Amino acid sequence: MQSAKQPLLVVSSFALDKITYRKSGRVTVKPGGPAFWISRTLQDLGVDFGILTGRKKARVEIIVDESGEYGVIRSIGPIKLYKKWGAELILISTIADEFKLSEINNLKGDIILDVQGYIRCTKSRNTKFLMPKHIVKRVKVLKATAEEYAHLETKFIAMLGDAIILITKGRDGVDIIERRRKYSLQTPRIQLGPVDAIGAGDVFLAAFTSQFIRGRETRKAAEFATQYTSQFLHKNKEA
Repeated sequence: MQSAKQPLLVVSSFALDKITYRKSGRVTVKPGGPAFWISRTLQDLGVDFGILTGRKKARVEIIVDESGEYGVIRSIGPIKLYKKWGAELILISTIADEFKLSEINNLKGDIILDVQGYIRCTKSRNTKFLMPKHIVKRVKVLKATAEEYAHLETKFIAMLGDAIILITKGRDGVDIIERRRKYSLQTPRIQLGPVDAIGAGDVFLAAFTSQFIRGRETRKAAEFATQYTSQFLHKNKEA
């Protein structure tokens, strides 16, 4: 795990999700959290990776209705970066702020960052997201929803330089900023009515990473990720 030769290290949290489907009234408890969806996707796509996570699963309550999902974090433990960890690529996807951004110094390698957890915390403090410049320089891929992207500090976006930025928009596809130029990809349409989209963003990023780490060019990697995520949503609807 400490060798920089390892291709991918995932730093993320597992959770136990209590999900209430408002339309039917059905309540279920099942594994979740970004670490669950990311690891399952990477395994399915044959990617070799290590994982660094907290000792206890987070507990999250989620309500699903026709307009989307709404979650409340009931408990979450820290992810301890108390020693040096290294990999060629480090995929960071948190539920909240399980570790301080300053502790990323203990992670050696280029970074793929999903800002979802840190945005949740900055929104609660009515501030915008910003990272130290020396860490931002290591970010090669950043993923955010359109709403999360609006909560990034302007100077943080500028510091990203030529990093690839993936802005997911649900049914409206994904915007990609590459070498400071923006283009869009459409999401394949699934005419199935409301879909349980829990985990879809994590699945998308993991699928993209599976191609990025193999050297596939950005557009092709994103097209693969949108197709894979659409299949994931289709299966969820059928289930």
